[in-house]
Amino acid sequence: MVTCSAEISRLLKIQCEIMKILLIYPPIRDEEVYSRYSKAAPCLPPLGICYLSRYLLDAGYEVKIIDCVVERLTLDELKTRIADYAPTIIGVSSTTVAFYHAKQVMSLVKKINPEVVTILGGAHITACQEETMKECVNIDIGVLGEGEKTLLEIVKRIENNDKLTSVNGILYRANGNIIRNKPGHPIQDLDQIPFPARELLPSLSSYVHTPFRGREKLLTTTMITSRGCPFSCTYCDQSVFGKKWRKHSAEYVFSEMKYLKEKFDIGFISIEDDNFSLYKPRVEEVCKKIISYSLDIKWACSGRVDGFDDDILRIMKKAGCENIYVGLESGVPRIQKLINKNISNEKMLKGIKSIRNAGIRVVGSFIIGIPSETREEIVQTANYARTLPLDGVSYHTFTPYPNTGLRDLAFKHGKVSTNWQDYSGHPRSLPYIPHGMTQKELLGFQEKAYKKFLLRPSYICKYLLTHSLRNIVSSGWLFAKAFYLNKKFNLNK
Repeated sequence: MVTCSAEISRLLKIQCEIMKILLIYPPIRDEEVYSRYSKAAPCLPPLGICYLSRYLLDAGYEVKIIDCVVERLTLDELKTRIADYAPTIIGVSSTTVAFYHAKQVMSLVKKINPEVVTILGGAHITACQEETMKECVNIDIGVLGEGEKTLLEIVKRIENNDKLTSVNGILYRANGNIIRNKPGHPIQDLDQIPFPARELLPSLSSYVHTPFRGREKLLTTTMITSRGCPFSCTYCDQSVFGKKWRKHSAEYVFSEMKYLKEKFDIGFISIEDDNFSLYKPRVEEVCKKIISYSLDIKWACSGRVDGFDDDILRIMKKAGCENIYVGLESGVPRIQKLINKNISNEKMLKGIKSIRNAGIRVVGSFIIGIPSETREEIVQTANYARTLPLDGVSYHTFTPYPNTGLRDLAFKHGKVSTNWQDYSGHPRSLPYIPHGMTQKELLGFQEKAYKKFLLRPSYICKYLLTHSLRNIVSSGWLFAKAFYLNKKFNLNK
């Protein structure tokens, strides 16, 4: 057995005969992420910790998941759950906006039992590494990037009371210092990864998607079929999965769809890849398998608006694709170039028409308040969006995420918040306010953009023709409350 320093020995102390691992998604509320729009916000299964759990379960460890979001747990309730389970190791997954709550969880764990080993993974610590460890002294180990193999190796080292020095892709504390090991190696053959352990979550019926990505009366869940993105949009953080695109095979994707249908009676799947359509032969093969098997499933995906052609759209529709989410971001050529998206307005319109002509609904995403963007350009984008034959929109305010190309530009052109709780596209308090604008003004642009798109008579009539009477009445009333009585709204109550 390897001898460790006193501090590492404390971390590696085995507290029970059977290793018990607890993975937690921290208790952030929808209202904190989506503010007044929270009632139409998604509450998605935390697939990241489900993948980690499956790796650990298959290795013979005892694992439990607590999703504080869907269970709406308070810290006191979480404290009771942690104390009752008495884990050896606690892992927390955190985005940037959830980091404040992740810190609260870490502090709570150490108050319950200082000997529990605490591990933080996810997008935030991957982007802000030593900074995150310094900001939260209760983190023992930080996992950078993909965590499946890394976490399993950490657990084995703790179980065997071995050193962490050769575990790639982590930060840890030793002798009062923060040690960063060599970078980890992303999994190249994604088919090696088993299906995520969704059975450890509360009932999948507890989770909901946005009205534009789910399906009324069908049990909906999510899937991830690829990792990484080869594009270099300057507002996007690629630190977790990287720029190299890796994919599950068509056989794997179809098998997971079939598994979700047969085990959980899932009727609608939202594929959460950044760009599902990147490799068309795989898309075609997945669709052919769905059609050949007569798998009764509906689904949605995301992709570049210029990344589809008529042939692939036809077979996607035949295989059950109902919605495609496309990142458009701006209707201003200068901003398109600035964010390195480089999709012309002509390509946007052509792509949207092609999707609609195939009988598939299309939802566009836009960003307002990008560094150096003028008031006139914000209005130009909102006006252009209303000319497009879109079935829905998302208007995000610009978020200067760490480790992104536009973050430095944001400091030059405005005020950047140091409060990670502000880092959302629909915030209560903006993470970035351009020079010469106020928070109230920029949030007003966001609200007006939604109003002018969603409350057009032509859009309302189209919406009425495609939804049930119950949904028409409830959604119409909630829209009115949101926009005219300053209340929250829910398209899919």
